[in-house]
Amino acid sequence: MTHHKRAWLGGAVGLAAVSLVAASLAVGSASAEDVTSYAVSASSPSVTVGDTVTVTVTADGLREVQAYDLRLAYDPTLLSYVDESAATDTPGKTFGIVGQGSLHVVHAGLGTDAGVSGTATLATATFRTLKPGKASLEAPTLETVSADEGASTASALGATTVEVAARRAPAATRAPRVSGSTRVGGVLTAGPVTWDVADTRTTYAWLRDGAPIEGETGRSYVLRPVDYGRKVSLQVLADKDGHLQGSVTSAPTVAVGPAPTRMAAKVKRSVKRGDKVRVKLRVSAPGATPTGVATVTYRGKTRRVALRRTGISTLTLKATKRGTSKIRVAYRPATGFTGSAKLLRIRVR
Repeated sequence: MTHHKRAWLGGAVGLAAVSLVAASLAVGSASAEDVTSYAVSASSPSVTVGDTVTVTVTADGLREVQAYDLRLAYDPTLLSYVDESAATDTPGKTFGIVGQGSLHVVHAGLGTDAGVSGTATLATATFRTLKPGKASLEAPTLETVSADEGASTASALGATTVEVAARRAPAATRAPRVSGSTRVGGVLTAGPVTWDVADTRTTYAWLRDGAPIEGETGRSYVLRPVDYGRKVSLQVLADKDGHLQGSVTSAPTVAVGPAPTRMAAKVKRSVKRGDKVRVKLRVSAPGATPTGVATVTYRGKTRRVALRRTGISTLTLKATKRGTSKIRVAYRPATGFTGSAKLLRIRVR
């Protein structure tokens, strides 16, 4: 409402109040039987986010009401007043003044009118729903100026509740496709997903045998040893304010296979009898770090060596017999890896 409208309305109500004080003294007090009743109703008990709902406040038993200020209270996080929708069926000027969580419907009759008596619609006002929830609309106060009673205030006129439901969930028009190597260490990548609702926020959740993998919410996922033998899929979620959450899940991969390993080992090829022989080894796999142990077999005796995650592992042997001998270095695979081995030859002088 503009400043001029507020000033005009204030003047109109003030004049009505002054002019009607004398009339109220002349008429005298209303009888106890003349009780005014009020009702607050909504155009629909349930709507969907984005829809509009109209609240109506009616009165019965009015006596020559010339002007009034009806306050409607509502939750501004759930409802938004539709500008210039406040109206009434009584002659005169009606305006809606919006406050924080409230709407004042102010009405002033024409100076030539005798005022409103009997049954009347004090106000209708339309609101747009913003998000799901239970929206309450109350009429806490009504200030009136009438020829019969002068200025008076009525409280707790009534209330109504509207259930605001979320809109349907977005549906995928293109389901996600997962591509990439299905071996431990391989990278799975999600293809694009499209929805039938615009401007959705898309998030991802990788699943192992249907259960979410903690912390894995990107568009790609590196397969781990724990995934070996399992099937991996991708759930894509769509969110938009006022809507239920949409969800679509890709087809699962085949069971994840083990990562192929490669054994790299070396030793000094010629040593003297009694010398120490140092065997250096390293086990690698594409995209993953093998764990577990390796074995080194020399002249029928096998020794174990723990793999170092940071690089090369070393085992020291003693050259015991002259001649050419074989040293077999093998990786005993942990879960999610294949075994690998390498045969070395050494000549003891």
